[in-house]
Amino acid sequence: QESRGLGDVYKRQAGKEAVVKALGTGFFGVEAIEIEILRRENGSPYVVLHGGAARKAEELCIRDWQISITNTKELATAFVIASA
Repeated sequence: QESRGLGDVYKRQAGKEAVVKALGTGFFGVEAIEIEILRRENGSPYVVLHGGAARKAEELCIRDWQISITNTKELATAFVIASA
């Protein structure tokens, strides 16, 4: 497996922050480790939830996540759409 740079860490963290904002919780009651930002073979990101994050999404009837992540040398930004 190829090594990942710090840019990938920042992009995944931006994705996790976007997810908890969509859940309306911030990182209160949801831990960062409960949110995975993964990549398909074509490179597109997707979200997998576990534990408290999955329970909160179920409570809100969120079944589908669309995520977009971008970065520059200095910043990483993510946008999510959570839908039933």
